Amino acid sequence: MSRQLLNSTSMPTVFMGESLLSVNGHQLNRDRRYVVKGLLMAGQVSMLCGAPNTGKSAVIAAVAAHVAKGRDFAGYRTCRAAVLYVAAEDPNGIADRAHPYLNAGLNAASPFNIFPLPINLCSDRQIDHFVGELIAYQTAANCDRLLTVIDTLNLCIGEGDENSARDMGRAIGNAQRVARETGAHVMIIHHTAGHDGNRPRGSTAMEGNVDTLLTLHRADEQQPKGVVFIAQRKQRSVKKGEPVAFRIQAFDGGIDSEGDRLTVPMAVPFEPKSSLAAQTKRKQTKPSQADERLSDLRRVLDDLATSRPNEWFDATTIRDNTGTPFNSLRDNTESLGRIVRKFLQTLLESGEIEKNEDGHFRVAKRETPNSAPDASPTIH
Repeated sequence: MSRQLLNSTSMPTVFMGESLLSVNGHQLNRDRRYVVKGLLMAGQVSMLCGAPNTGKSAVIAAVAAHVAKGRDFAGYRTCRAAVLYVAAEDPNGIADRAHPYLNAGLNAASPFNIFPLPINLCSDRQIDHFVGELIAYQTAANCDRLLTVIDTLNLCIGEGDENSARDMGRAIGNAQRVARETGAHVMIIHHTAGHDGNRPRGSTAMEGNVDTLLTLHRADEQQPKGVVFIAQRKQRSVKKGEPVAFRIQAFDGGIDSEGDRLTVPMAVPFEPKSSLAAQTKRKQTKPSQADERLSDLRRVLDDLATSRPNEWFDATTIRDNTGTPFNSLRDNTESLGRIVRKFLQTLLESGEIEKNEDGHFRVAKRETPNSAPDASPTIH
């Protein structure tokens, strides 16, 4: 009996209660959301593995700090995102390692915060709570994107067993749920297998289920002391890139309470040899670039006003807190400062900000119908 061809309009659109995705007419997504372009994609889960004492905490603190500030690093473009770092192992150590990038109080508006307790990736009930809290955190941070770091896997699986495919499937599945329901990139920190530095310790379900697998290695003896690099072992939806190198060095934190020199580890990203070509490409003007920069300056001033109410800020502090839209100007401080001052003048002329006699700025005070211009604010 011959089989009659079905008309395309008669094809089912629902299967087992779910809408089907038709391949016919499918369009490629040319606006893929990312946290670090080509490395950490929004709505996905990555795992960074490394042997003990290779600098994992310093490297991830550096990456997270760059993301929180919207600063490119090592040839990779970032999109400014709120960062929530679940530091089950050493919360103060993570803060120390991020300090070199977010120090001196000038970056108080950077949305990088540490949760000093473990979560349980094997508990569906706790993940329900975690998802809701993450959404509220991102909203409060006023950021379009979110990076969540879970450090370490072993401390964030409750009674789960990292050698169990069932437990690890559940843990990674819940991490994927967090990424899917919040839009965050979820990065899990773990250790490499003792016999194989190129794969995670424990069940192979981890490697199979994550979207991105990164491993951290020490460079060979021909490289300068303290150099480590991230190798991309797996990328589900983007092309695997070249290794990303960092140098672990001591950051001078001044003098401690007993008069001794205080240092903390700092991971400094290497710039690729092709950085000049990449920078030239980024400088191509987009039609909405001016609007993006103006919007980012509004964000900086609002964030500074929230974190340090009633204070005035000089142009340098405002410049140092600018995010992604200004990254193409980072190599030329003079040009960056000039552009920032230009847009500050635009905001000043529109009445959105005010300037004092010292040349410092802040968000303009809004008068209420029942208040005079010189009235002091009332705290209720």
